[in-house]
Amino acid sequence: TAEHLSLDEARKNADKMKEWRKEWEGLQEGVQQLYADCEHFSLPRLELAGYQEVENDLTKTERFWSLFESFASGLEEMTSQMWLEFRPTLHKLQDFCNEWQETLRSMERDPITALLSAQIALIREAHPILKGITGEAFEKDHWKILFGLLGFPKDVTLENLKFKHFMDRLSTVVEKGEQLKELAARALGEVVIRDALLELTAWIDQAELSLVDHGGSDG
Repeated sequence: TAEHLSLDEARKNADKMKEWRKEWEGLQEGVQQLYADCEHFSLPRLELAGYQEVENDLTKTERFWSLFESFASGLEEMTSQMWLEFRPTLHKLQDFCNEWQETLRSMERDPITALLSAQIALIREAHPILKGITGEAFEKDHWKILFGLLGFPKDVTLENLKFKHFMDRLSTVVEKGEQLKELAARALGEVVIRDALLELTAWIDQAELSLVDHGGSDG
């Protein structure tokens, strides 16, 4: 059913829906020609069993998938961005979910609205984890561990990392949430330690210089 599809699978179904509409429009042209021929030769108009029912079902299904395409299009505007550029505006993802939740609340539940509701719930669950792994404190080793935890393809690098890579692994982000939080905490802790060591080293250097200056003046 639609509600159990991934976004990529659902997108393929939406594309298939367009193909079906195109095929149906071709059949409709043939039907209209058939009706015209019947009228031209003064023959009784043929009644095609199920013709109107198919048209009604197709129109209804198109409305469902049109809703999905609108959701996917809005999401793609964010997922197409580079991660390092998008991460300061991660709040937009939360705003996107809030807007769509309001839209879905007023709609009749069907397989497509169920799919979108499930996706929104997953995004909401992953959002605080994503906020923790924006990577400002990450060094090369931290990124390498992150890529491994999320199972990114080997050709993904920090330079070509997109928000889409995280969205494609959203279930894994939630599943590995604790490990990702630990990684982020470790990276931040290492920054604090490095800064403290630099400050201490600078203080020692200054103290030694002062002692040298003081010793020199006494001599």
